[in-house]
Order: sequence, then C-alpha cells, then structure tokens
Amino acid sequence: MRYCPKYKGKIIQHADSSYSHADFQKDNSKIHKLKHLAKGNPVITFQSIEHYFDTKYHFGNIEGLNILEGKDLFVIGLPNLPEEVYMLYGICAGVSPERNKMRPQRIEYNGYSFRPNTFDDPILRRIQMWILSSQLEQSAGRARLLGNDCTVQFFVIEKKKESLI
Repeated sequence: MRYCPKYKGKIIQHADSSYSHADFQKDNSKIHKLKHLAKGNPVITFQSIEHYFDTKYHFGNIEGLNILEGKDLFVIGLPNLPEEVYMLYGICAGVSPERNKMRPQRIEYNGYSFRPNTFDDPILRRIQMWILSSQLEQSAGRARLLGNDCTVQFFVIEKKKESLI
C-alpha cells in the first residue's frame, strides 16, 4: 500500500478563460483583473509580464525557493516552452522533426481532457505535457502545501470538461 500524505493547504483552479501569452497580448485588461484578485499575494507567472504583478517569480526561476512557504500564491499562465525545445527533446527520443507542428486540439492526459496547443505526435505530446505538469507542480510546491494551511490559485487553461491540474 502506498502512503499518500494529506495536504494542509489547497489548490484552486480558475478555468473561466485562457491565460496564455497570446491572450494577455490580446486582452491587457485580463492582467489588471488578475492583479486586483491577487491583492499583493505572491504571483508566479511569465517573465514577460511579471512587472505588472510586482513580482520576481517566473516560470523557470522558482525551483528550490523556500521564501514562499506557507503563503497564498497565484500561478498565472501555462508555462509552454518554445516549440523547438520540445522538438529537441523529441529528436533525442527518436522523433523525426518534419511535419510536427503545434496546433490547438483536445487531448487526454493523466485522466483529464483539455484543449492545449500541442503536437499530433504522441511522443512529443507526452514530452510537452510532462514538462508543463512539472512546471506547474514546481509552482504549487513553493507554498509547501503538505505542511502549511495556505492556498495556491491557478489561472492556467480554459476548462472545457475536466481540469489540467
């Protein structure tokens, strides 16, 4: 039997809208709404918009941080890497780089159904989803939810039927 400790803290996913780089460029008011919601709580987001939230915490820059332990956090955005990065991982896994472009599509991952911008190739898709889920877990982990009664709120991807997190 596997031991699964109980979290003291909680995770909330807001799935009313998409929170991609492109969406923030199209709708700048979304950033201001999120800033109001965060009310000075720490925010982890894209490096390109962290200045709107007066934060220095962005995807790829938070591993191992303990300064956010026990604090309510807001995680804003889906930390997709450039398509070429996934392709390099794919090449290492034996995937041919030709005809492998990303496009929006409904997929299943870890029992959830959602519609990200992803690859048709199942190996590239698994690589991408593993990297994304690792980044999101890393973000939630900064609050140390196992031992602290705090909340991490995700604004990541629009929910169609089930959630990503």
